[in-house]
Amino acid sequence: MKAVNYHISEDIFKLFLGYTRGVLFLKNVKNKTSPERLTNLIREEEKVIREKYNLYSLLESDRIISWRNAYIKTGIKPGEFRPSIEAMLRRVLKNQQLPSINALVDIGNYFSLKYLIPIGCHSLQNINNEMALRYANGSETFIPFGQNEADNPLKGEIIFTDGNDVMTRRWTWRQSNHSIITLDSGYVEFNIDGLYPVTKDDVDNIGEEMIKLINDFFDHPSHSFEVITKDNPSIMLEY
Repeated sequence: MKAVNYHISEDIFKLFLGYTRGVLFLKNVKNKTSPERLTNLIREEEKVIREKYNLYSLLESDRIISWRNAYIKTGIKPGEFRPSIEAMLRRVLKNQQLPSINALVDIGNYFSLKYLIPIGCHSLQNINNEMALRYANGSETFIPFGQNEADNPLKGEIIFTDGNDVMTRRWTWRQSNHSIITLDSGYVEFNIDGLYPVTKDDVDNIGEEMIKLINDFFDHPSHSFEVITKDNPSIMLEY
């Protein structure tokens, strides 16, 4: 059995008061291509987004403003490196359909659209060290999804790591090859990011709703769900 510590740096909680991250962990799940019913859920949310927003009004949403301001606060220009939820919504508002990747990834994307929050999904098959959301020292290695050449994050950038291997750069911006979800991924975790005005209660409720939908599509896989906060900055994942 492997036990992996999952930690969020105290400095992040100090800079972003009230920040929480829900961690939904699935064990021995058998991933698959998305059935039509799941794809239709995404298409329905895309329709809701297009009816409610345009490319201008999107920037007035408090949940988008919150992430843009967080990026600015850490020295990132959100017009150059967009938070993942904003990039996703812009794609939808340009009348592009989100591609169906596989059922686990699509479930995360569905809830991101439904609640306008970033939800990351990571395979734990290649995890060998402590998982941490922390500031980069600049020596870490990042290989973007779909590429082969390594890059280094900027010193002071918020990254999600497995030791020195970066899983996500710029907090929620781009995922690496290191933890990408495939049809062979049997141990996975979802990160549900709650940045003001999203509260811990919101994160709890979204986590519970995700579990219900996952149980529906995957026949009740073993799971755990915890919320990391400033008062509970570390959890243990055992598998």
